[in-house]
Amino acid sequence: MDDDGFVEFPWARAHILQVVTVPVPRQEIAFELLQFENGQHALRLAAYSKGKLLEEPVTLHEEDLERLAEALTRAPTIRRFLERVTKGKRETESE
Repeated sequence: MDDDGFVEFPWARAHILQVVTVPVPRQEIAFELLQFENGQHALRLAAYSKGKLLEEPVTLHEEDLERLAEALTRAPTIRRFLERVTKGKRETESE
């Protein structure tokens, strides 16, 4: 990430609009909402240790959301896990 809140990809530059971090042992997981110069949004999942990016982050683009939703119909446990994020549930749900 640049000091000015942008991230460079081989194909484009994106502004980091929002960041949510989740501290876990020995690192922080970051969910970064990006906006590319063409106006499209993406969600980047990255891991940092002591402020340094670890490995290669994963970027989920807007055009991937429909395919993700379709894939989640075949993975109900993962779908319920992700739904807990938006519903604010912390306890494990039984199937």
